[in-house]
Amino acid sequence: MGFSPPLKKWLCERNNQKWAIDHLCKKESLVNKYFSNKSIRKLFDDQNRGFNNTLRIWRLLFLNKWFDEVYY
Repeated sequence: MGFSPPLKKWLCERNNQKWAIDHLCKKESLVNKYFSNKSIRKLFDDQNRGFNNTLRIWRLLFLNKWFDEVYY
């Protein structure tokens, strides 16, 4: 139960996509150490074409934020 945030809608907005891509692709990003910028951008390109990568993207953002909070 509880509130389900509209992640898919948020991740379809250009400003939010730009922020998320910049955040995940920055050199210091944990995600960037394991995934190429090309594969990260592909998640968003596929999302824009109708493939639902919402949870994948959300989990990567959450993982990155957790790592930043715990280790930086």
